[in-house]
Amino acid sequence: MSATMARVAILMYHIVAEPLSAQEARYCCTPERFEAHMRHLARAGTKLLAMDEIADALDGRIGWPADAVAVTFDDGFADTFVNALPVLVRYRIPATMFALSDRVGAGNDWMSARGFPERPLMTAPQL
Repeated sequence: MSATMARVAILMYHIVAEPLSAQEARYCCTPERFEAHMRHLARAGTKLLAMDEIADALDGRIGWPADAVAVTFDDGFADTFVNALPVLVRYRIPATMFALSDRVGAGNDWMSARGFPERPLMTAPQL
């Protein structure tokens, strides 16, 4: 990497759905807002990277693209499959899902135990 460090912005989403409580609102991005985010990235001509491209750049196998963005999702909420995936496909945006391998097809019990609404996680076929 050169003396000037290139940067990649990583947009991290959790739940792409309407919040079911005020408590979880900070973890939610409404489907309409998510669509607007992805539409903006696509129309702006933003260089969109998959995480393996970032790993390749870190390892020096490819150069760092200027002003690149990566889209990621945490936890594997089923709402991502239903609400985000069609948008990602429509705009041809690569994305990375960080799913909880021991919770596939289950729910967000680690959150609901703290008073958050219950939400299903993706099943293996959805992932």
